[in-house]
Formats: sequence, structure tokens, C-alpha cells
Amino acid sequence: MNATNGQVLNGVVVDGMGIGAKKVALLMAGLVKCPAVAGLEGIVFFPGTLNVQLEHDWPTPETGGVRVGKEVYGGDGDVLLFPCVLEVGNKKAECFIVRPEKTSHPDGLVEVVAALGLREYLQATTGSTLSIHFSL
Repeated sequence: MNATNGQVLNGVVVDGMGIGAKKVALLMAGLVKCPAVAGLEGIVFFPGTLNVQLEHDWPTPETGGVRVGKEVYGGDGDVLLFPCVLEVGNKKAECFIVRPEKTSHPDGLVEVVAALGLREYLQATTGSTLSIHFSL
């Protein structure tokens, strides 16, 4: 499956467990040490993720993502980042779906990261409906 095929995912905002902020901090520290990860140059992520429960499972695509190796950020597995646009009502934000190689999340739950606080910027609350768009 290719994540950049114009696919649209629909879902709702759900509460997380607060682990996303720690994981994003690790990722950012690694990217500062190794800024040449293709596709992520110059990006500084907001410390936290937005959790989205999708209407349908979304198995991790084989292509279309940016791989960050565990050696870059010190994690226990590689992380894939899939560029996308998150839309809530008439507001949009460029972001990435984060898919760790090792995760306890089911395929229908995704974490989204961006350069800004998505809940505040999109005025999204728990239960807000949204769509995630992948460009061609």
C-alpha cells in the first residue's frame, strides 16, 4: 500500500496516554543530532501527538513515508512518518502520521504530529470528527 495515493482517512479525536510528548522529544533530539533525514529537514515538531481513531483500520503502508532509524533517536524501533493534511471543519494543518515500528496501537488508531499544537490550532476536542488527506 502506498500512503501517497490521494487516500482520505476519516476519524475522531481521542484522548492519549501522554506518551506522545516524550516520544516526540526523543525524536526531535535525534533529528537535531542528525538533521539530514530526507524529508524532515528544518521541521521542528510540537511536543505531543494528536490521537485519531479511524473509521477503518489503516495498515502501515510500504511506501510513501519517511523512515527515521532507531539509531537516530535512540528508540527501540524505527519510526515511519507519513506526510498528510489534517482537516477539521474549515481548518487545515500540514502534519505527519507517526507509525512506530513497535507499537501497542491497533491499525485503526493513529498518532499525528505537526509543527504546531493541533488541538489548539484546529480547535479540536475529544470527539471532533476530522479527515486526513494524502497528496498524490
